[in-house]
Amino acid sequence: MNLVKKVLKSRPAIAFAATFLVTMLIFAAFGYAPFGLKSVAGADANIQYLDLFAYLKDVLAGKNSATYTMSAPHLPIT
Repeated sequence: MNLVKKVLKSRPAIAFAATFLVTMLIFAAFGYAPFGLKSVAGADANIQYLDLFAYLKDVLAGKNSATYTMSAPHLPIT
């Protein structure tokens, strides 16, 4: 019982628990994993992976260099 009182007085533990519970409630409400079939990573794919694969295609086609660059290909977001 003494351990429970210490945990409840700990502000970081309360902040973690509250954030975790709110996140899990949102995931459950909108059907994201582990409560549904949607994935959070899928929403990020059009932002990061499409640019990466477009750049890789340009490198393989010889249109761009394989060395690191700060430029990003301009793709229309659909």
